[in-house]
Amino acid sequence: MTAFERYQRTKNEERLYEDNWFVNPNLLNLHFDKILGKGAFATIYKGVLKGESPLYQIHKSIATQKFQDCENAVK
Repeated sequence: MTAFERYQRTKNEERLYEDNWFVNPNLLNLHFDKILGKGAFATIYKGVLKGESPLYQIHKSIATQKFQDCENAVK
């Protein structure tokens, strides 16, 4: 891998983390055996978000503090 390719890869990874809807994959526990839905463009699986919710990081309040280890749907 050239230096330019490493630079491009780093920039692309940084852009992923800038997306407000992106969740770090290390925080997700996916259950590929539990399909919640299937359509023409995607299959939706059950997952669990480990730790505190990203919502709590944005809006710290008592109401959002309770969202930890939440079940969710993952595309």
